[in-house]
Amino acid sequence: MQELLGATARTDHPGLRVPANPNLLNAHGTLHGGVVVAVAEHAATRHQDTEGMHLSALNTTFLRPAHGELTVEVRDTHRGRTLSVLEVAIADATRRSCAVSTATYRRREILR
Repeated sequence: MQELLGATARTDHPGLRVPANPNLLNAHGTLHGGVVVAVAEHAATRHQDTEGMHLSALNTTFLRPAHGELTVEVRDTHRGRTLSVLEVAIADATRRSCAVSTATYRRREILR
């Protein structure tokens, strides 16, 4: 996914930078909402490094249309033995917030 989006890891905060790509725009000339959600999921999953934890919920709130390069920051809200919650903040080239996602990860138990 990272290669498909052209994303690179940020060095100043946990997260990603995603360059503008005209192939990912909607009919209004802004970044397609599905791409914004995919970026949020990818950034959260990349940040979530605990083995055995799997995404169980992703809630994205769109604040405004996204224009140009995206800057993505990820932070832990809760990290426990069986449940982790991450917040993903996405800003566009104008440095204005365009979306916020909450990603919930749950440990998947192996049935024997």
